Amino acid sequence: MREQLLSIINEKIQCKYIDDDKDTWIKLEDDIKYVHAWYEYWNVKYQTIYFSEAYRNYTDISLVLYSGGSAVGIWPLSVYDSDDFKKVICSIGLGVIPPVIYSEKISVEGQRKIYEKCFEALEAVCKFLKIEYIDFRTMVLDDGQGVFQQKMQEKGATIKGIDSECYIDLNMSEEEILNTIRRTNKYSIKKAKDLWKYKIIDGATNSACEVEKYFEKFRDLHIDVAGRETRSVDTWKAQIDIVNNQKGFLVLLYDDSDEMIGASLYT
Repeated sequence: MREQLLSIINEKIQCKYIDDDKDTWIKLEDDIKYVHAWYEYWNVKYQTIYFSEAYRNYTDISLVLYSGGSAVGIWPLSVYDSDDFKKVICSIGLGVIPPVIYSEKISVEGQRKIYEKCFEALEAVCKFLKIEYIDFRTMVLDDGQGVFQQKMQEKGATIKGIDSECYIDLNMSEEEILNTIRRTNKYSIKKAKDLWKYKIIDGATNSACEVEKYFEKFRDLHIDVAGRETRSVDTWKAQIDIVNNQKGFLVLLYDDSDEMIGASLYT
């Protein structure tokens, strides 16, 4: 089915699958000014493993997009069978997210043309798979809605729900970050520093063996707290890849007796 879908999509817009164009995907991800963690290569690989275990016939069809022979964007996409065996198109298990276009190289009008081709490709895939409707997810940042949101509205999309997310710019200094935090939360941070010790594990300062060792402890803690193993070893290995490839870091908390009492992965 993947080859059939690629052929259908290529009739509308030139593209390659993520696994056939890994290096290009990662280069675009690094070159584009702002890329949400949804689009990061190693996160897409992790989500593919995770949802392959949760959804029936889950298939990753994420695309590197081309225009005029040059790579211009990345687009996480996947399909699976719903409980009533109808096909669903999504991005890493949830609503379809917009492609990210290298806007520094392409005019707004050029972006509109690429998005139009992407919509045409989606419509063709839906027709082939007999998909009646699509759920989208998208972001509105401080600079307002983007071209893709405008195109969705032009196509008659309606708002189903609104969520909010928080972001921190890690290029800011610690003082600058603290200045954006409420006084009560600053007090909690200070109190936590007095109560617990912490370690930050990342692929730049820790060896692959160290990262794997700490992830094993993280996994053991997760199973202990959950009371069961909630996901496969392969998903944990995929998250190790995220850290080893410097696309995320692990924060570990220890009490006075050096027992691990908390752990979290940040992408």
